[in-house]
Amino acid sequence: MLSTLPLVTGCTGRSTATHASVAPTAGPSDTGACATVAFPKGPAGRRLAELVAATNAPEVAPATAFVASGMTDDVRQRHGGFVVGNAGDELGFDLCRVDFVAPTAVVATLGGKSPAGDFVYGVVAFALDDHGKIAAFAVLPATAADLEVPVAKLSESDVRTAVDGIAAAVTGYVFVDKGVAMARRIRGQLASGAYDGIENGHLLALVVSEDLYAVTGDKHLEASYHAVAPEPPHDPTPAELDAIKKVAVRDNFGMPVAEIRDGGIAYLKVLGFVPPELGAEAMSATMSKLADAEVLIIDLRENGGGSPEGVAYMASYLFGDTPVHLNDIYNRQTDRTQSSYTNPELPGRRLGPGKPVYVLTSSYTFSAAEEFAYDLQALGRATIVGEVTGGGAHPVEMVPVSEHWSVFLPTSRSINPITKTNWEGTGVQPDVVVPAASALDTAVELAAKVRATTANPARER
Repeated sequence: MLSTLPLVTGCTGRSTATHASVAPTAGPSDTGACATVAFPKGPAGRRLAELVAATNAPEVAPATAFVASGMTDDVRQRHGGFVVGNAGDELGFDLCRVDFVAPTAVVATLGGKSPAGDFVYGVVAFALDDHGKIAAFAVLPATAADLEVPVAKLSESDVRTAVDGIAAAVTGYVFVDKGVAMARRIRGQLASGAYDGIENGHLLALVVSEDLYAVTGDKHLEASYHAVAPEPPHDPTPAELDAIKKVAVRDNFGMPVAEIRDGGIAYLKVLGFVPPELGAEAMSATMSKLADAEVLIIDLRENGGGSPEGVAYMASYLFGDTPVHLNDIYNRQTDRTQSSYTNPELPGRRLGPGKPVYVLTSSYTFSAAEEFAYDLQALGRATIVGEVTGGGAHPVEMVPVSEHWSVFLPTSRSINPITKTNWEGTGVQPDVVVPAASALDTAVELAAKVRATTANPARER
């Protein structure tokens, strides 16, 4: 599944950039999603080819290597999860169109066929630093309709209108002073000529997003360009929910591995927290299946987030008969706080409050996945093993700016009832710090020691 992420300033490439599509190659698409095009030449084109190869790899190792060698530290922290998360599965991508290319920047549309048979599209944009590493990066969902629209060329008036609209939108940011500062920055950049010569919408979105990030450090925040005007935000219709379920069922609604292994240790891999209206039945069945384990290990190392309601639903199976206060979310627009509690009345069997729980994290663990780890850690219910997480605690809303522009704007913030703060910018700090690749083995060792002590209390004397 394509994730949503951002890109770098100063790469207008006016004299050497190409705004038209690259000509299609002779041969059909491998996936059937589109007629393929040739990868462009030059540093950015080579990185694009490496990126697609890494995400198409049947194993995760090539993607991990690409992220380590081809991205700057900041981009790896912010967006490396996209590459790793899209590798090692059945979804492969073709290069459908190159919307813009310069020696150090590229915008391209990718298309692929999901295991369920649906076509999936996304726009990738990135820019390179002087060492050839990706220094800014963004991925946005797209549709087949986007490929039917010629690549638009922005005028100076288009750029000015877009930036003014984005500046007005970001004043609704969860912190008033930061919203004002962001608007001031991008209007100042516009006035200084920083956006001169940018004629591609996705590239402008990348550059503006980087300027917004420079003010807030908020990884949820992103300006977005849409070649075809998107539908207004709305709750999924029954037909849309049914279509989503048909896809989600293939990985057990974000829980592809759930098993009790040797020694009574249960292992649950969670790739995303689905909303209960979509995955309640699957979550209840999966957690009930693991209820007899002596120890539970929950792997969030490849989890980029999801639904706060899904977090509360799964956490409910780790506690007892009394509701437990997990988290509060304050919304600046409504000036209201919504509290989240465990629900003892959920169907199925629970692991309960007494058995050890270990939660595995990586630097890619983000958003709702961080909330799950943070909530359990603050309550003393789980031991966190792995790396410091990504640091995103501000839920977002898609704020329309115009027909072709929107902002994914954080308008809320999490407030833990125990710590009175959250993990924004700092990430969740593990109780046991180890590289992500070693986290599972470490948790198994810790679980074995706990089981041995429980079986023979005399060892503690």
